[in-house]
Amino acid sequence: MKIKAFLAAAVLAFLAISPTRAAGPSCYSGSAPGTPRALGANRDRLIADLARRKSTDACELWSALNKAERYVFLMDTAYLADKSSRLYPPGVNKETALDHATALYSINGPKAGQGIDKSGRGGEDYNRIYLGFDALASCVMRDAAEANPHRDPDYNSWRKSDDGKGPHKPFNAREMIVWSSWTDDDMRNSLGPQFHHWSRDADLDRGGIDKRLGVCGVSDPSLTEATVAFDFYHNSDPLGDYAGRGGYGWEIVDKHVAGGGAWGYTPAGCAPTLPVNEDMTGGGTFNGLGTVMEGGACAAAPIAIPPAPARLTAEGAARVERSLESLTRDAGL
Repeated sequence: MKIKAFLAAAVLAFLAISPTRAAGPSCYSGSAPGTPRALGANRDRLIADLARRKSTDACELWSALNKAERYVFLMDTAYLADKSSRLYPPGVNKETALDHATALYSINGPKAGQGIDKSGRGGEDYNRIYLGFDALASCVMRDAAEANPHRDPDYNSWRKSDDGKGPHKPFNAREMIVWSSWTDDDMRNSLGPQFHHWSRDADLDRGGIDKRLGVCGVSDPSLTEATVAFDFYHNSDPLGDYAGRGGYGWEIVDKHVAGGGAWGYTPAGCAPTLPVNEDMTGGGTFNGLGTVMEGGACAAAPIAIPPAPARLTAEGAARVERSLESLTRDAGL
């Protein structure tokens, strides 16, 4: 273990002085690698964070989400915990971006009629989550070359987005993980995870962010909009069917993320509950939203308490068990 720690320290020291990277301080200057967390543990602390922001607890929040909202959260956290989102260079550490996520500001589910094709599977304000990150993750996101200089396939795969429309306003930087190209001979508009952020802390645009759904009033310069582009229109609903591109969104995630999306997740300490609905476009509920503009001021979006049938009662226990068994089969577990 001492030899491994010595080698890791040596790699970080080299990166800090390497002339091959762009001018400026290394992301790893003063960095102390930690211990990677389990996917479920990272999800637990993020759901608890959003619940706190909405003045509730993790169990109440999770039980109030529809299936699409749950799957949006699960798909984005799955790829941020994948090897393609590792923050350190090979030979140093296997911590991922999700290990260094510090806040969950909003879960934005789908809405009927949204998207370029009006299918309800898209729209710039839907099918995405908003996260905050620590200094290391923010630095690597802004310049990921240092995290994997020789493009080892088992480490960071972030690159600048090739989407011609650029970052979603008010962000001014956009990265992606390429899962596939739109066509075999056209590497533009690549499909896969997409995340929008600011290229510098000083670029934080408070006025602009107040116009985005779920993050009104957020003043965190590490704020990141995370989603997945599943088709040419960059529709991103994990319950949507993307025939010809690999199936349903969640199935596509499973093909590209080691271990899959772990779709049967329930926050630790919470009884399993059915989602409030299983509608592909969310069924009109938005209990995962963070803060929204109301009457000229930012306020936490309220939670609509789910009806009794969605609770784990004696009568509903069998339904929940059948639902969880179905999720397990769908995920191939």
